[in-house]
Amino acid sequence: MRGLYGELAAGKSRWQDAEAELRAALALLKNVENHWRVKWTLDRLAHVVEALGRNGEAARLREEARRLARQMGLPDGLASAF
Repeated sequence: MRGLYGELAAGKSRWQDAEAELRAALALLKNVENHWRVKWTLDRLAHVVEALGRNGEAARLREEARRLARQMGLPDGLASAF
């Protein structure tokens, strides 16, 4: 649910609320090893921190999401598509 709240906040350009919710979701997801959802959350968090002007952090988050996608067996073209 935290990821959904983060997505809704981002949709309303409430970037700081979105970041807090997505980071909370990410912490929970890493404990249950839901790789697809972790990748999705990393991508959404990258979008949010980029909107906050933290482009370097956004790039690192996107790279982590791509690395995770490759570990799941997705080809490079699909690794950045989800």
